[in-house]
Amino acid sequence: MKSRVLSTAPLLASLLAAGLWMSPPAAAADPDGCVRTAQPTGGDLILCAQGLRTGEVLEGTSGNDTIIMASSPVGVLASVYGRVNGNGGDDTILAGGVLFPGGQI
Repeated sequence: MKSRVLSTAPLLASLLAAGLWMSPPAAAADPDGCVRTAQPTGGDLILCAQGLRTGEVLEGTSGNDTIIMASSPVGVLASVYGRVNGNGGDDTILAGGVLFPGGQI
């Protein structure tokens, strides 16, 4: 009778070779219109040209993020219908226009 360990060895070997064993989960994609740039001092600069629509969620990092809801740092600020999660760090969040009912920062 074969050992279960021996019979699962080929499966484990193929998972390890494919990088599927104990891989960290993929990060959620940013909402459409959002561009993320890692900063050399840690954290991200995140620009969302269209703001956030209802149901959209923008996740920051554990670093010191700068999150701007506008087409550029000096542009007209966009409205937030969705949710911005800073997720730790000493974040700066600029959201103008209107924070609509259901929107969260």
